[in-house]
Amino acid sequence: MTASKQTILIIEDDKAIGGAYDLVFKAEGFNVILKENALDGIAAAVSDKPDVILLDIMLPDLTGWEVLTKLKEDEATKTIPVIIDSNLYSAERERGFLDAGAAKYVVKSDLEPADIVKIVREVLA
Repeated sequence: MTASKQTILIIEDDKAIGGAYDLVFKAEGFNVILKENALDGIAAAVSDKPDVILLDIMLPDLTGWEVLTKLKEDEATKTIPVIIDSNLYSAERERGFLDAGAAKYVVKSDLEPADIVKIVREVLA
């Protein structure tokens, strides 16, 4: 009997970045759910109960802050680790997201998709 695959929900509106993440996470054995806006991402988190969420903070409908807040307030999703994945960085912003319940804050422009996989595995360990 093989272990079941872990599921990652990626909420990312940039099609190129989302596509790259989709490919690399599938190649690493993850089930991938990819959503391009916040509301679809929140709905998928509630219905699919992923093992981890990779969340962009610049989305077309809600901010990453609003998404994280909704996820952490909902009994169905509050224990799912959320990794903030953004090109916007400041120590204050990172601290705010971590204080609000994010498991990690990463700057995507500083990392390759394979590095993001390593960080996700660390959070899941």
